[in-house]
Amino acid sequence: MGSGKLFSVIDAAKLARDYASSNGLKLQFTSEDIRVMGATLYIDQWEAGKQQSKEAAMVQTRTASQKDTNYVSRYTKYSRL
Repeated sequence: MGSGKLFSVIDAAKLARDYASSNGLKLQFTSEDIRVMGATLYIDQWEAGKQQSKEAAMVQTRTASQKDTNYVSRYTKYSRL
C-alpha cells in the first residue's frame, strides 16, 4: 500500500475521532484498525480499477462494433445501386 493511502486512512480516522468527540463520544483506533482500514481502501481501489478496465474494454468493443455496422451500412447502400 502506498504511503498516500496510509495517510488518507490516518486522516479519516482522525476526522472520525474528532467528529465523535464533538458529539460527546470517545473513539480510539488501534494500529490493527488502521491496518484493516488501509487494506479495505486498497481492495476497494483495486476493484474500482478492475471495473474501469472492464468498462474501457466494453467501449473498445462497442467502437469496433460500430465500425463494423458502418461498413455493413455502406456496403448495403452501395449494393442497392
